[in-house]
Amino acid sequence: KRSRAALTLVASGDRRPVPLPQTHLQRWMDLWPDGIVVTDTDYRIIYVNRAFEKMSGYSLEEWIGKKPGFHASGKTSPETYRSMWESIAAEGSWTGQVSNRHRSGREWVSLLSITRIVDEEGRLAGYLGACRDITKTVWAGKKDIRKAFQEAFTQEALAFALAEAGQLHEGGSRQHLERIRDFTRLLVLGAADRGY
Repeated sequence: KRSRAALTLVASGDRRPVPLPQTHLQRWMDLWPDGIVVTDTDYRIIYVNRAFEKMSGYSLEEWIGKKPGFHASGKTSPETYRSMWESIAAEGSWTGQVSNRHRSGREWVSLLSITRIVDEEGRLAGYLGACRDITKTVWAGKKDIRKAFQEAFTQEALAFALAEAGQLHEGGSRQHLERIRDFTRLLVLGAADRGY
């Protein structure tokens, strides 16, 4: 049996709570195609839906009491996390991209939105996170970047070979071509360091 999160919906523009039957709300959360995570004020997980279980590879029972960082891949920058918590503190929400580690060990990337949950008196009650697995989209973009770098490297090599063959390397032309080659290598190394 799945643990139930007690939530009440509030109609837009009307601050009177409209209780939705728990069975409806629970079913909606369980069947929602995006991952849903609810934590308490100490960031300890009290609920995850089935989509999040599938994305992460861990069951609800395994998530209960853990912090969301439990499955972090270590590839999301500290600046991203700093920005996340600054935004949540100032605005009550944040949306961005984070990298996670599936139970199997593979990396997956999520588009994550976190919202601060407050009670009727405005006190912090916890946090709600909704995430979507965007791994395929991100990796497709990285492949495009890799392809562009490979093409640039190939074009640079051809230009260098043609310049040498055409004896255009007299004087400063050869130095200029050497700088282009060095700069291209730096770009490729920098992209590799960032996982591209």
